[in-house]
Amino acid sequence: MRTVRARLESLAEAGATGTLSLGDDGAFHLVDGAVVHAETAHTPSLRELLTASGRLTEQGWELLRAQGPGHGPASPARLGAAEFEAHALIHFFDAAFFLARSGHEPRFEDGKAPYWPECLAVDPVTLCVEIRRRRVLLDAAWPSPLADDEPVRPLRRVSRQRVILTGLQAEILLNADGRKTPSGLARELGRTRFGCVLAVRGLVASALVRPPGSDDGGARAEDGAPAPRIGGAPRWESQPRDGAFPAKWAHADLELLARLHDALRELE
Repeated sequence: MRTVRARLESLAEAGATGTLSLGDDGAFHLVDGAVVHAETAHTPSLRELLTASGRLTEQGWELLRAQGPGHGPASPARLGAAEFEAHALIHFFDAAFFLARSGHEPRFEDGKAPYWPECLAVDPVTLCVEIRRRRVLLDAAWPSPLADDEPVRPLRRVSRQRVILTGLQAEILLNADGRKTPSGLARELGRTRFGCVLAVRGLVASALVRPPGSDDGGARAEDGAPAPRIGGAPRWESQPRDGAFPAKWAHADLELLARLHDALRELE
């Protein structure tokens, strides 16, 4: 990511227009230094997000491509400009996150290349901050990438009386068959790959999905995987990378606690 970020920032300073290619992983498109598009085969396309989720039919997608958002009669095939831009931005950040992990050497080519949609413009600093934020979210859910590209295998028995799931986690458990990876489920459900990876990490941490390499009991089998525990995030076995989380709690602010105590007494 550091190499990609450095190139994007240098291109932004130069106000460059062109394509920053990362081998066969994909490319970033820039106009006047701003990143306006990210394309990669590693995430669902905008068409897949809209059609697989049921928001648009294939005919609606073709109408959108031909006429743009907001055109045509009010129907499930119509997508307003604001909603379309929101979906485009979601797809953009999803593609950029996984494209930034590429190990290929960035190569820049001048000249505006054809791309669609043309409704976004994000400066590289904002893009890198969002990528880092997503990495922190993944590490907070379960600090290991072992489950990110492996088939999702729900546990057949749940050793809890009560389970709280997000809507996406419920969809993943209902559609996982032990062969589909988070990426495959994302394409099938019309969801972002990042969203599915984050949801799966949360399911592993809650002991609802088997960690990769584990037996039916869900026990950890690889040294690189954190130990899951039922009912919350996994235990940290080492200091988190990049200093994303403190090693210990900060000292209590006694003055603040005293003010809170006085305020609560007044409410009695």
